[in-house]
Amino acid sequence: KKKKKKKKKKKKENILHFMSEGLVKYNNLNYKTWGLDVTFRFFSYLSMVVKQLLDEKEFKKVHHLNSIIGSQLSNYRIITRFTGIPITLQALTTKTEEQDKIIKNIQLIQDILMMVYYPCEHVAWLKDMGFGIMSNVESATLWKYNCRAWWLYILLEMISLVYKWKKLKRTFNKNNNDKKIINNEKTKQKLKTELKQQQIRLILNLIYNLSDFILAWHWSIDKSPFDDLQVGIAGIVGSCISFYLKWKSV
Repeated sequence: KKKKKKKKKKKKENILHFMSEGLVKYNNLNYKTWGLDVTFRFFSYLSMVVKQLLDEKEFKKVHHLNSIIGSQLSNYRIITRFTGIPITLQALTTKTEEQDKIIKNIQLIQDILMMVYYPCEHVAWLKDMGFGIMSNVESATLWKYNCRAWWLYILLEMISLVYKWKKLKRTFNKNNNDKKIINNEKTKQKLKTELKQQQIRLILNLIYNLSDFILAWHWSIDKSPFDDLQVGIAGIVGSCISFYLKWKSV
């Protein structure tokens, strides 16, 4: 019985390892696509702002061109997100290096939420494109649940960022009481610089998530408190921060 259990366990581990390795290779091919998404996201929300600021009658041709560009960018971004399910499956089947249990559990819930987000978006988009699938459900309902999953994901991300901020401050205070660090000016200065960089990154991430929170909230409810201009500006702010953070990490 013990041998059978060991064999089953080993077989399961081999299957997960094979899935994980395959997903890593597949997702590496799509890495640059996700980088492009940030740029297209910026122009997509810029298109929304232009639509709100320019008079439709006076700038008829500009509005028409802007509408085509906005629509094509939106479709491109949705199509590239079809890689989202394998990326999330990779996260769910790969052992995380994260040691903190709170962060680990938040990430797990976020991955589960993405397994709601992506299928809802894929099916909703295909329905809007004229594919006769899931005829008993309206695409508007699927889009709504897609954004609600995103909204919850962002909320968890902001909780995670606040937690990381507090953890960072505790580590800094602990180091300040360390005699070896206090007496070494070079090490002390280095730790201060590192802390400042991490704090800036956390603040930018929080602002980015707040802008996404506005977008997700806007499309999650029937009557949004935000108009299209505000949504467009929030999208542009988030896109700029996202681009900056990706640029710094390269």
